[in-house]
Amino acid sequence: MRPKLLLLVTVFLASTLLAQPPCDQSGALTLSRPARNWQFLDAVGPHAGLLGREDGTFEAWIYPLKLFRDFQLRFRVGEIVLSGEAIPRTITVRPESSSVKYIYDSFTACATWFVPINEQAAILDVEVNSADPVAVEASFIPDVAWMWPMGLQAQGIPLQQRSSQVLGHCRNSKLDRSPDYVQR
Repeated sequence: MRPKLLLLVTVFLASTLLAQPPCDQSGALTLSRPARNWQFLDAVGPHAGLLGREDGTFEAWIYPLKLFRDFQLRFRVGEIVLSGEAIPRTITVRPESSSVKYIYDSFTACATWFVPINEQAAILDVEVNSADPVAVEASFIPDVAWMWPMGLQAQGIPLQQRSSQVLGHCRNSKLDRSPDYVQR
């Protein structure tokens, strides 16, 4: 019994120590390329989603609520504070997650976005490799909102009545103030 336990612990430690960070993993279902700050990036599942850009900013949804927006990472190295938006180098996308790799002179960081398939959850894992201490700061704006404007109000209302309510909602929006808007 004891040799099996020792072997199991040795294999576990070796796999942990030799494991590559998610940004450096490659495989048949892995796509990597240089990050483009303006491009869309996501990690989604049936119950939740992280929707953002390749610079690492995103908003979080857990069906049917939007939880927050403008999530950003900042890295503090001594007295220097670096915005995560300024230093993304590569993105890596796999079926189960998306990763943004940040590179600076004194450190590298990998932020992996993951949404479990069977849970109403989203996970952000940040790995930092540096010889010097690096503090990772996260900021976001709370923005709890329903997915659709009529999410709970429309249940039990016939479809024709529901569509007229949606049109009435649109008429009160910025759309009707547009010079190209034609009222029917």
